[in-house]
Amino acid sequence: MRFPCLFLALFLVVTGCRQQLPGAEAPPEITTLILVRHAEKADDGTDDPPLTAAGEARARHLAFVLEEAGIAAIYSTPFERNRATAAPLASRLGLPVDSYDPNRKAREFLEEVRQKHAGQKILAVGHSNTVPAMLNALSGSEEYADLAHDAYDDLYVVELVGEAFRILHLKYTPPAK
Repeated sequence: MRFPCLFLALFLVVTGCRQQLPGAEAPPEITTLILVRHAEKADDGTDDPPLTAAGEARARHLAFVLEEAGIAAIYSTPFERNRATAAPLASRLGLPVDSYDPNRKAREFLEEVRQKHAGQKILAVGHSNTVPAMLNALSGSEEYADLAHDAYDDLYVVELVGEAFRILHLKYTPPAK
């Protein structure tokens, strides 16, 4: 299903192409966070499993979806499955994957990222509990519950302008072969 990918690409292009008219007030600075859970992980009995073949395919598809989005920084927790989810995009863009502590308070992490990358687009790869925690910290609510154990296709695009925000929830799934 290509529609969500095309919609995301169009959304990121439109939001990134705002132009100031002569004599007009400068447009507000928009910081965009793209939040995803790591891709499918192996059930190998360890605390730090790698991705499955399906997870590797999803990670490559994420890189395809976000390759032209203007991502300026990539964050991941230090777990193998998260770093492997971020790796294909980081490789395509020539960016490092910066590590963050999944046990850190979501609000603190997000404020640091927002200050460091104001006006940029950032990808953060988290977990079934940390992605909703970040969304709840941003929205000031408890609206977002932990993701289902088998849910790996959620992609959240969060636009931040001052204290205002907008959250777009999309799905991304690699095409069937």
